Amino acid sequence: MRPRNSWAEIRLNLEAAPATAVLAANVLARRINRDVVDLHLRPAGHNRPEAPSAVVGRFLAAFHRFAYAVGETFARRILKEKEKLDLEKLKRDTEFLMVETVPASLGIRLYASHERDLFQEGLSKEILDEFMALTDSTADYEALVARLDELVGAPAAHYEEFLDCFTGFEGELDVEWGRPDVEAPRVSSILAAAARDVLERVQAREDAGSEEFTIRCLAVGIHDRLLNFEVQDLDTGESYSGKILEDAKTDTEHATINDIYRATLRRIRQVAPGQKSKWKHELIHLERIED
Repeated sequence: MRPRNSWAEIRLNLEAAPATAVLAANVLARRINRDVVDLHLRPAGHNRPEAPSAVVGRFLAAFHRFAYAVGETFARRILKEKEKLDLEKLKRDTEFLMVETVPASLGIRLYASHERDLFQEGLSKEILDEFMALTDSTADYEALVARLDELVGAPAAHYEEFLDCFTGFEGELDVEWGRPDVEAPRVSSILAAAARDVLERVQAREDAGSEEFTIRCLAVGIHDRLLNFEVQDLDTGESYSGKILEDAKTDTEHATINDIYRATLRRIRQVAPGQKSKWKHELIHLERIED
């Protein structure tokens, strides 16, 4: 008859199963030729690998919106004349995939959805270059403002949204970017207190920058008396509305609804104290074109 404690003795004597090794981000990136990002959330007060799921979700969603905005800006910049942006492809190319958790507090590992090309270029590289430059600048108000003013548009607004994720969170976020073309990883950190402080100062500015752009559009509404306009971008489906500037009044006097136009717009990012950023648009020039 087997002694009562023999099973316990057998369990204690079993060799432990070897733990699965987690490769460093930079090592893995070079093996798979894809950008690898480790986001480490370190809540204040403990070092356990856990964090509120709502907080994690906010950071991931904001990061992905920022990635798409930067990718779109870069993709439009390199479009050839009359070439239409493939929005479905852009969505795929700017996607990052969550693959596993990694050691050190709560570590989340993301892969770029695509490998780098033969020249070690790709949208993921452009996105992460900009993201890391912003995180490096977050502790320095003047440097961050200068960087955001260079971006303008949706990327700047979405980085502010990313900083807003630190609301209600105490601790820090460490970012490690493994790059296929460089042996050493690029690392950066953001303290929650610093993020909240710099965001409050950024949002205290009324106008955070502007940019001009031209679209091929459908005239939806032109109101000469009220000096208001509404147009729809025929390439993206996005609608823009706002004020008709004095210089554009003669362009709109004989504008016809549902005709095709080339419109030059100015986009201004406005932020009131204590509020999230919003956009206003101004019509600078309107020219009818053949469909």
